[in-house]
Amino acid sequence: MENMMENLVISGDEDEDLVFEENREETTHGDLDFYLVGRFLTDKDYNFNIMKNRMAAIWKSNKGVLFKNIGNGRMLVQFFHRLDINRVMDGGPWSFDNHPLLIHRELGGREIRGWDPKILGN
Repeated sequence: MENMMENLVISGDEDEDLVFEENREETTHGDLDFYLVGRFLTDKDYNFNIMKNRMAAIWKSNKGVLFKNIGNGRMLVQFFHRLDINRVMDGGPWSFDNHPLLIHRELGGREIRGWDPKILGN
């Protein structure tokens, strides 16, 4: 190993600085591409806190996921990285307590009653 290191030469071309760009895939609160609207196919009540903890554990989001109850059995789900939301959209089908989860990604700028992205976190 020492012999290999003795013969190591760095030429002028290799002596350039490496530049790392920030990951531009992360979201801001206003980026609707990172939100899902979901609803479980049931009229029965369920514990929202238990559901969000279980779904977050199942989805194993690398950058985190937030859930907000927006009424009428619907929830808003915020992701912080494109790979995480794509994995959820491409995976599944998802369910909680044997109730299928219906999810919709395309919000198309429509207003969702009772929803303010600032509520989900700072």
